[in-house]
Amino acid sequence: MKTTIKDPKLSQDDQQLISKTQAKQQMQEIRQYAIKLTELKTEVIKKLPLNDKLIHALLESKNITNFNATKRHISFIAKLLSNYDAVEIINIIDSNNPNSKLSQQKIMWQNKWLEYLISQQRIATTKFIKEYPDIDAQQLNNLVRNAKANADGVISKTAETKLRKYLHKFFQKYPLNNPPL
Repeated sequence: MKTTIKDPKLSQDDQQLISKTQAKQQMQEIRQYAIKLTELKTEVIKKLPLNDKLIHALLESKNITNFNATKRHISFIAKLLSNYDAVEIINIIDSNNPNSKLSQQKIMWQNKWLEYLISQQRIATTKFIKEYPDIDAQQLNNLVRNAKANADGVISKTAETKLRKYLHKFFQKYPLNNPPL
C-alpha cells in the first residue's frame, strides 16, 4: 500500500509517494538522530544551531529518567527534528563526535594549518588571515612568532601548545574551510 508523506516544503504536485514501511524506516532513522543528539553534553546542546524549542527539548531529556517517558520524549524530539534537513543533523552529530570522519578531518586540517603557520610564518599568517578575516591577527602573529623555531632549530613546545589551543578554540566557533595547501 502506498501513502503520501506531507512535506511542507513541497507543493501538492511534488508530493512523493512512499510506502508505509519506508515512512517508518525514515522515522526510525530520525529517532536514532534524536537519541544521538540527547547524548551530547549540555554545553554542546546549548550551542547547537537549532531552534529554541528543540534545544529546550534536548536539554529537558537530561532530566527524564523513566523509560516510557524517555521513549515518548525521544518521539517528540524526532517530530521536531523532522522539520530539519537530514544532512544538517548528521553534520551536527558528526562535528560533535570525536570519532567521526568529519572530526578527524577537522583535526588533520588544524594540524596542517599549525605546521604551515610555524614553517612558513609570514606567508602562512597572511593566507590564514585572508581565509579567516574574523581572527585576531595580532594575537595570531604573536603566537606564531613565539612558536617559530629558535636559532638552534628547536620549537618551543609551550608556545606551540598555546598556538594549537588558540586554533582549536577558533575553529570551534568558525567552520574549517580548507586545509592550507
